[in-house]
Amino acid sequence: MRTPTSENAIYLVAPSLLECPQCAKHTIVKEEGKYQCINCKFQRTFGAPDQTETGIFGKLTAAFLTFVVVVVILL
Repeated sequence: MRTPTSENAIYLVAPSLLECPQCAKHTIVKEEGKYQCINCKFQRTFGAPDQTETGIFGKLTAAFLTFVVVVVILL
């Protein structure tokens, strides 16, 4: 039995809520960890988020902004 690939697979899926940025159709499916448009073959892989905001500066900024919001709500 052959395993379907993106070239020979028949997709029976409901219309996606995701719109393809290339062809503007709602034909995005998730396949092997990546999102692919079955209309125009546009694909994108979403990896781990950038680690630049997880440093000490990002954490201190988030804590400070949370403190400011709480103070504004209490006043």
